[in-house]
Amino acid sequence: MVRAEEKQVTMVLEERTRIAREIHDTLAQGFTGIVIQLEVAEDALADDPEAARTHLLRARQLARESLAEARRSVWNLRPQALERGDLVSALSSLVGELVRESSVEIEFSHHGVPPLLPPDTESNLMRLCQEALTNARRHARASSIRVALVFGPQQVELRVEDDGQGFDPSQQPTPTASVSSA
Repeated sequence: MVRAEEKQVTMVLEERTRIAREIHDTLAQGFTGIVIQLEVAEDALADDPEAARTHLLRARQLARESLAEARRSVWNLRPQALERGDLVSALSSLVGELVRESSVEIEFSHHGVPPLLPPDTESNLMRLCQEALTNARRHARASSIRVALVFGPQQVELRVEDDGQGFDPSQQPTPTASVSSA
């Protein structure tokens, strides 16, 4: 179990490093452009207020563009396994790692012809599968899990079934919401 946790920590650190590098590069370029525009605006302020204003507007635009790019970098993250291959191989690798690292019996199968999927769809399916496997192992205490990826003509279906303990929805606390008006 310690080996699996160490491997998970290593993978998380590698992903964080990659993300940090991408965001750093994006922000560094943006900040450099902003600083240059502000310095030019400062130099022009006394002699040409309209030129200074133009440089200030450009600095604001660069700041907004850099912020948007940083957000895009964070939102468009792809799981590392998908960077190395397709969805089928990524899920197969995920299941293989979990089988080696735990006593849980996990089967993976895929059916149909895998279409070319948008990257965000692949990422979402990968993350859903990871979360379902984690929940089955951790919360349901499953000893056997089956993962199936089924490709149809117009849809992709991810099935994760386990033999773990379920829960009775009627025994769960009812969520409450409160609404207040100002």
